[in-house]
Amino acid sequence: MERDENLAKFWLDPVRLHQSGGFRGRNSTGWPPSSASTEPFFSRRGVSTSASDLERRPAPAVTAVAVTDAVVQFDLSDGRSVSAPLAWYPRLAHGTPAERAHWRLVGRGAGVHWPDLDEDISVEGVLAGRPSGESQASLKRWLQSRGAAA
Repeated sequence: MERDENLAKFWLDPVRLHQSGGFRGRNSTGWPPSSASTEPFFSRRGVSTSASDLERRPAPAVTAVAVTDAVVQFDLSDGRSVSAPLAWYPRLAHGTPAERAHWRLVGRGAGVHWPDLDEDISVEGVLAGRPSGESQASLKRWLQSRGAAA
């Protein structure tokens, strides 16, 4: 979901907020749902949240992006450069140099979107050391849609 320069990305199976950059409170059209409606979902999965989790300080913004055959690197507004192995992001790994070079900032620099590859990576995810959450089945379908071998 994107509005103005705000971005929220949801995983649909199971339904959960993956990342949010810029949305505050109820600006995300009712997400998160009330605790009563999510209690069975979160209780089943052993997930807990608190107000401090939702109000933590945002990660610094991306100021520049570089993608090599080995890593994706973000330069950040606080002066750091962080990188992650390209293998963590299979869509980027399978992208051409031109597709990797075609990116845009989303959520006021909270993340980066590669429109040709339908890939999104958040600063928070890279800082936390989280690789792509895409399933093998989803990646296989995407590769097939590109005419590539899975």
